[in-house]
Amino acid sequence: MEIASGTDGAVPTPASETRLGERVARTVIRWLIGSPCSIHREVAMPFPAPWIRSPHPVAVSFVVVMAATVASVGWAAPDAGAKARGEYNFYGHSAHHSFSSARANTETYQRYINETHGVPFPTAPVTAADPASQTAAQGAVDPEIAREAGDAIADDIERIQRHVNRMRASAKSTGDTAALAKLDDVDKQLGVARRSHAALHEHHAGETIAPATAMSLAQKVNDSLRAAHREHDEVLKQLGASAQP
Repeated sequence: MEIASGTDGAVPTPASETRLGERVARTVIRWLIGSPCSIHREVAMPFPAPWIRSPHPVAVSFVVVMAATVASVGWAAPDAGAKARGEYNFYGHSAHHSFSSARANTETYQRYINETHGVPFPTAPVTAADPASQTAAQGAVDPEIAREAGDAIADDIERIQRHVNRMRASAKSTGDTAALAKLDDVDKQLGVARRSHAALHEHHAGETIAPATAMSLAQKVNDSLRAAHREHDEVLKQLGASAQP
């Protein structure tokens, strides 16, 4: 059997045990000081190599103490309210992103109408001409594009409502009356957005889709989404958690 020569007073050990000891020690140290992604990288040993080659009690103690320290600092038990806070923040930020998506989809549709049919973005409530006059002057909106836009906006609104409902359930469980009051305001504006979207969907279901009417109805959807989004982000501010971009 091949024997590794002892150094620095270390007791000689079989070469196979030496190599095994080195592999185990390096793996443990990589785990302690790096992420799982760093486990294949070479790292400097924090104690002399001879300690690895022999069952030195100091080396063993060092690894045990380091492991206990990481466990106590990195994996401390969460407090009693951590689950509720985590869920509330998750659904809150998810709703924020869904609001952004809904408004982006609405504005993308409006931009299409503006670029394709020459309808200006409304800066104030307008009364569009009758659909026949609109289509004669500006052409009809492509029904495929209208359907895609309408479906995307509807999906976003449904997703927002699910997240808000979960936020409401969480706020009720913790007795957060301030958040519940704000969520009532969010629900009111979401109701306006739903009705506005229903009107847009009805227009899309017609024989022809008049561009100015579609633009005006889409603007009503966007205005209500903006108002609901603003109220929702006020809820996040009350939690001390700014909305993520």
